[in-house]
Amino acid sequence: MNGSRPSVLTLTTLFVCLLAFLACGAAQVNFAPGRYVGKVEIRNLNACEEFGWASPSYSTNGKGSVKAFLNVSQDSAVLTLDLESLGNTQAMNWFETKARTLTLAPGHMIGGIRHHSGYYFNVKFRHIAATGKYVGTGTWIIQDACEAKVHGYPVTITLERKDLQADKDLKKGPPFQPCFVNSGSVASAGPCKRAPNDPLSVRMSRTLPNPPATLLFKAALAHGVPASVTSPLSGSGKDYSTPVPAALCAAGTGGKWEIFLLDSTGKLWGNIGRLSVHCNAAHK
Repeated sequence: MNGSRPSVLTLTTLFVCLLAFLACGAAQVNFAPGRYVGKVEIRNLNACEEFGWASPSYSTNGKGSVKAFLNVSQDSAVLTLDLESLGNTQAMNWFETKARTLTLAPGHMIGGIRHHSGYYFNVKFRHIAATGKYVGTGTWIIQDACEAKVHGYPVTITLERKDLQADKDLKKGPPFQPCFVNSGSVASAGPCKRAPNDPLSVRMSRTLPNPPATLLFKAALAHGVPASVTSPLSGSGKDYSTPVPAALCAAGTGGKWEIFLLDSTGKLWGNIGRLSVHCNAAHK
């Protein structure tokens, strides 16, 4: 009705929908490729269970805990618990997507095969931004004779990504590899072999009065005809780079060019390396 106040039922419905939206939003956790380390914690364990990784005495509130390792790649994922030898894919503590004993979906992880494998679990995850940890809660079922008495235990799986530094290093690109370093030179260049438009890196070993600005490539072409090509540098501090000029293919594939450095005033600072150019389009 126009102009009327929303009913209590309408407000309640909106509130429930908002909570559902927030819950769903919190559940949309994806495990990006990488290595995750953490633990599985089960509560309320029944004395009926001969549960190898539970506490030695069930008098401590029936809690059991074990380390967990999740390795995710682009096309597969493996979750292992630390009771069995790694690589034992038949072990009850090994869960793998390719073997269909592990399912990863946004905010959701399912392990084992119901009524078949030793363990079966169903857990929903959320990401705690403040700690960087992934925390999942759900049910863990020990599929043995005791299941008739206890149909599942509350479980919490906590995982933390441990390869973030490797990701940062990957984003920086491969480590600098100079072709060679001339004694006393102000910089070095590398790698030694590049194709046109590939990045060529320059690492300064001394601070110049004026910033590095240009690379000068020199070579002797057929019949000893000298050639030179320049390419502007970009970067700051100690690290600079430039795309390999296509003009260097004038010397043919495998042609070698001596590399010289010029600063912003055009001053030449000597030889800093040698480049072998590969002009085959298939070269990587």
